[in-house]
Amino acid sequence: MNKMQQYFKTANKQQKYFIYTLILAILFSIFTQLMLTIIQQQSSLKQSNNSLKEKLLEDSLSKLETQLALKKRELLSVTTKEETYQEKLRYLISGLDKLKYTFNDKNWAKNIDDILTNSLQKNLKITYLKTAKVPTLSTEEILKKTRQIQISGNGNYIDVVAFISYIDNLKSLLKFTKISIVQEQQEVSFLLYIDMYAIES
Repeated sequence: MNKMQQYFKTANKQQKYFIYTLILAILFSIFTQLMLTIIQQQSSLKQSNNSLKEKLLEDSLSKLETQLALKKRELLSVTTKEETYQEKLRYLISGLDKLKYTFNDKNWAKNIDDILTNSLQKNLKITYLKTAKVPTLSTEEILKKTRQIQISGNGNYIDVVAFISYIDNLKSLLKFTKISIVQEQQEVSFLLYIDMYAIES
């Protein structure tokens, strides 16, 4: 240290300027290296931060797409259920219309006339057709059995089956409680028991 001080005392101005310049250059070089290191670290941190943001965004989009797909499936399921319920409702309304139709005596008579007309069209020989009203046993029931029909006759097997199908498709709510078809030589004899239903209005 003493030697350095002695050198500065004896050195001329040009040497002193050179020494100062060298010291400043060294300090500047150190400062520059530190700044470059800091800038590189900041750049690295910024890139890392951007990567994290992109990853978070991708993850968020992926989650949102997954949730959206789930919601679409849920909506489709709800829509399908709603369509099923609407179809059932239309069926029930149709059934109610049929029930109300059978409660009308005029329409009831028309049903009997249609049955007889169809039997003639199919060349069936009706032995007898009996109808009877069913007494109401309970006033609390909405759906009631109103009438019973018995039809007996004979004819070609195919025509008998078509006749039964025709009755089943009448605009009335009915149920076959007994269907008997017996082969007799070239024809068949048939016996049908039918219950008719209606709804109290």
